[in-house]
Amino acid sequence: MVPDQDLELVFKPEFKSFKNDRATYSVEKTSQGLKISVKAKDFTAFKTVMLSILKLLEMFFKTKALIEDFNKEGGIHG
Repeated sequence: MVPDQDLELVFKPEFKSFKNDRATYSVEKTSQGLKISVKAKDFTAFKTVMLSILKLLEMFFKTKALIEDFNKEGGIHG
């Protein structure tokens, strides 16, 4: 579970589900955060989907940290 409302926007296009021939994942909003469920036909497909999700999460949290640092330093006018 990831308790971050901004993260909903990242996964909003996949809120119903993402599908290809070998793997699917779905994103569901719960009271605790976002629940991401992955189903795959084989380990390679599972690993590929998980790596894609993890890279998206990594990019989200790094960008969020940069924005927070930027705002702490006064933004453009600081």
